[in-house]
Amino acid sequence: MEKKPADLAIWKKSVAIQFTLKAGEAVEIRGRNDKKYLGTSKGCVFVAIAAAISEGDKKYDWDHKMTIALSEHEVAQFILGMQGNEVNFVHDPNMGSQDKGQTIKSIKISKAPDKDFIYVNAQEKTKGEESPRKYPGVALTPAETLEIRLLLGAALPKILGW
Repeated sequence: MEKKPADLAIWKKSVAIQFTLKAGEAVEIRGRNDKKYLGTSKGCVFVAIAAAISEGDKKYDWDHKMTIALSEHEVAQFILGMQGNEVNFVHDPNMGSQDKGQTIKSIKISKAPDKDFIYVNAQEKTKGEESPRKYPGVALTPAETLEIRLLLGAALPKILGW
Protein backbone atom coordinates (compact mmCIF):
# COMPACT_ATOMS: atom_id res chain seq x y z
CA MET A 1 0.00 0.00 0.00
CA GLU A 2 1.36 3.41 -1.03
CA LYS A 3 1.74 5.97 1.76
CA LYS A 4 0.15 9.34 0.97
CA PRO A 5 1.06 12.35 3.10
CA ALA A 6 -1.77 14.02 4.98
CA ASP A 7 -3.09 17.36 3.74
CA LEU A 8 -2.60 20.49 5.81
CA ALA A 9 -5.89 22.34 6.18
CA ILE A 10 -6.50 25.57 8.06
CA TRP A 11 -10.15 26.32 8.78
CA LYS A 12 -11.42 29.85 9.39
CA LYS A 13 -14.97 31.20 9.86
CA SER A 14 -15.44 32.25 6.25
CA VAL A 15 -12.76 30.33 4.34
CA ALA A 16 -10.46 27.29 4.41
CA ILE A 17 -7.05 26.81 2.81
CA GLN A 18 -5.61 23.36 2.13
CA PHE A 19 -2.14 22.22 1.03
CA THR A 20 -1.69 18.85 -0.70
CA LEU A 21 1.68 17.38 -1.66
CA LYS A 22 2.08 15.53 -4.95
CA ALA A 23 5.53 13.99 -4.65
CA GLY A 24 7.83 13.51 -7.62
CA GLU A 25 7.71 9.98 -9.04
CA ALA A 26 10.28 7.66 -10.54
CA VAL A 27 9.84 7.41 -14.31
CA GLU A 28 11.65 5.59 -17.08
CA ILE A 29 13.44 7.89 -19.51
CA ARG A 30 14.70 6.76 -22.90
CA GLY A 31 18.05 8.18 -23.88
CA ARG A 32 20.23 7.80 -26.94
CA ASN A 33 20.21 4.42 -28.65
CA ASP A 34 17.03 3.57 -26.73
CA LYS A 35 19.05 3.23 -23.51
CA LYS A 36 16.71 3.38 -20.50
CA TYR A 37 17.36 5.55 -17.46
CA LEU A 38 15.48 6.04 -14.23
CA GLY A 39 14.51 9.65 -13.72
CA THR A 40 12.02 11.64 -11.70
CA SER A 41 8.92 13.52 -12.78
CA LYS A 42 8.52 16.66 -10.71
CA GLY A 43 5.70 16.92 -8.23
CA CYS A 44 3.99 20.02 -6.86
CA VAL A 45 1.99 21.36 -3.94
CA PHE A 46 -1.68 22.03 -4.60
CA VAL A 47 -3.13 25.01 -2.75
CA ALA A 48 -6.94 24.96 -2.55
CA ILE A 49 -9.11 27.75 -1.15
CA ALA A 50 -12.82 27.31 -0.48
CA ALA A 51 -15.37 29.75 0.92
CA ALA A 52 -17.55 28.71 3.85
CA ILE A 53 -21.08 27.63 2.94
CA SER A 54 -22.35 29.49 5.98
CA GLU A 55 -20.06 31.38 8.30
CA GLY A 56 -19.14 29.70 11.54
CA ASP A 57 -20.32 26.10 10.96
CA LYS A 58 -17.03 24.90 9.40
CA LYS A 59 -18.65 23.60 6.20
CA TYR A 60 -16.95 24.73 3.02
CA ASP A 61 -17.87 24.81 -0.66
CA TRP A 62 -15.16 22.43 -1.89
CA ASP A 63 -17.14 21.88 -5.12
CA HIS A 64 -16.35 25.50 -6.06
CA LYS A 65 -12.85 25.78 -4.65
CA MET A 66 -9.96 27.43 -6.41
CA THR A 67 -6.85 25.26 -6.78
CA ILE A 68 -3.38 26.26 -7.93
CA ALA A 69 -0.45 23.85 -8.39
CA LEU A 70 2.80 25.34 -7.09
CA SER A 71 6.11 24.32 -8.68
CA GLU A 72 9.23 23.96 -6.56
CA HIS A 73 10.15 27.59 -7.33
CA GLU A 74 6.70 28.81 -6.35
CA VAL A 75 6.81 26.78 -3.13
CA ALA A 76 9.97 28.71 -2.23
CA GLN A 77 8.16 31.98 -3.05
CA PHE A 78 5.18 30.91 -0.91
CA ILE A 79 7.58 30.31 1.99
CA LEU A 80 8.90 33.86 1.52
CA GLY A 81 5.31 35.08 1.61
CA MET A 82 4.80 33.30 4.93
CA GLN A 83 7.81 35.29 6.23
CA GLY A 84 6.08 38.61 5.47
CA ASN A 85 7.23 39.30 1.90
CA GLU A 86 4.55 40.28 -0.59
CA VAL A 87 4.17 37.56 -3.22
CA ASN A 88 1.78 37.22 -6.17
CA PHE A 89 0.96 34.10 -8.17
CA VAL A 90 -0.94 34.26 -11.44
CA HIS A 91 -1.83 30.99 -13.14
CA ASP A 92 -3.57 30.15 -16.38
CA PRO A 93 -4.61 26.49 -16.06
CA ASN A 94 -5.07 26.33 -19.85
CA MET A 95 -1.63 27.72 -20.74
CA GLY A 96 -0.32 25.99 -23.83
CA SER A 97 -3.76 24.97 -25.10
CA GLN A 98 -6.35 26.56 -27.34
CA ASP A 99 -8.25 27.64 -24.21
CA LYS A 100 -5.34 29.83 -23.06
CA GLY A 101 -6.60 32.93 -21.26
CA GLN A 102 -10.08 31.55 -20.54
CA THR A 103 -9.45 31.33 -16.78
CA ILE A 104 -6.90 33.24 -14.73
CA LYS A 105 -6.31 32.31 -11.09
CA SER A 106 -4.34 34.47 -8.70
CA ILE A 107 -3.15 34.37 -5.12
CA LYS A 108 -1.65 37.34 -3.29
CA ILE A 109 0.22 36.98 0.00
CA SER A 110 0.84 40.09 2.08
CA LYS A 111 1.63 41.07 5.65
CA ALA A 112 -1.04 42.91 7.59
CA PRO A 113 0.12 46.45 8.42
CA ASP A 114 1.06 46.79 12.11
CA LYS A 115 0.04 43.18 12.84
CA ASP A 116 1.66 39.77 12.93
CA PHE A 117 -0.89 38.26 10.56
CA ILE A 118 -0.24 37.18 6.98
CA TYR A 119 -3.14 37.52 4.53
CA VAL A 120 -3.75 35.19 1.60
CA ASN A 121 -6.21 36.54 -0.96
CA ALA A 122 -7.40 34.58 -4.00
CA GLN A 123 -9.51 35.28 -7.04
CA GLU A 124 -10.48 33.57 -10.26
CA LYS A 125 -11.43 35.39 -13.46
CA THR A 126 -13.21 33.60 -16.27
CA LYS A 127 -13.30 35.20 -19.72
CA GLY A 128 -16.67 36.81 -20.35
CA GLU A 129 -17.45 37.42 -16.68
CA GLU A 130 -17.71 41.04 -15.67
CA SER A 131 -15.73 40.69 -12.44
CA PRO A 132 -13.55 37.99 -10.89
CA ARG A 133 -14.80 35.57 -8.26
CA LYS A 134 -13.09 36.65 -5.06
CA TYR A 135 -12.63 34.24 -2.19
CA PRO A 136 -12.65 35.48 1.40
CA GLY A 137 -9.16 36.40 2.57
CA VAL A 138 -7.34 34.03 4.90
CA ALA A 139 -5.74 35.71 7.92
CA LEU A 140 -2.96 33.40 9.13
CA THR A 141 -1.56 33.62 12.64
CA PRO A 142 2.19 33.44 13.30
CA ALA A 143 1.80 29.79 14.42
CA GLU A 144 -0.09 28.91 11.22
CA THR A 145 2.50 30.63 9.01
CA LEU A 146 5.26 28.73 10.83
CA GLU A 147 3.45 25.43 10.25
CA ILE A 148 3.06 26.22 6.53
CA ARG A 149 6.71 27.28 6.19
CA LEU A 150 7.97 24.11 7.86
CA LEU A 151 5.77 21.78 5.80
CA LEU A 152 6.48 23.53 2.50
CA GLY A 153 10.21 23.42 3.24
CA ALA A 154 9.95 19.68 3.87
CA ALA A 155 7.92 19.31 0.65
CA LEU A 156 10.65 20.73 -1.63
CA PRO A 157 12.87 17.60 -1.70
CA LYS A 158 9.80 15.39 -2.18
CA ILE A 159 8.63 17.49 -5.15
CA LEU A 160 11.98 16.94 -6.83
CA GLY A 161 12.20 13.28 -5.82
CA TRP A 162 15.35 13.79 -3.73
